[in-house]
Amino acid sequence: MFRMPSFILLFFLTANLSANMDYWQGIAEEIQQYIDRASAQYAAGQPKAAKRTVMQAYFSVFEDRKMEAALRMERGAAYAYQMEERFSDLRKAIQQGAEVQAVQRLAEALKTAVHRDGKLLDQAGIRPNVFEVE
Repeated sequence: MFRMPSFILLFFLTANLSANMDYWQGIAEEIQQYIDRASAQYAAGQPKAAKRTVMQAYFSVFEDRKMEAALRMERGAAYAYQMEERFSDLRKAIQQGAEVQAVQRLAEALKTAVHRDGKLLDQAGIRPNVFEVE
């Protein structure tokens, strides 16, 4: 029977752990890219595209990639709802034709919160599949 030397096993375990240590920050960066794109679209006079991009950030990344569920587990349902409201506030501002600066302020606040949350979730060791049982 083949036995893997312990230093190789340690390398693979460490590599897997470090790969998961910045998972949520990667998700946060992806959301930030969507929000940047939406902000640029809105500033360029493309409100429908901007609204669609914000919705993609929420549904395709924040919700679908389980960041919302991870925040619900780590910070509680009320906090997860507050984050959901931030996405909604940005979408509504775009839909209502708010000033570009107001949309940009909401976008920056959302990006800051998502960045902070990604870091927090990684530091807490929340797994990418938050529903996985150990």
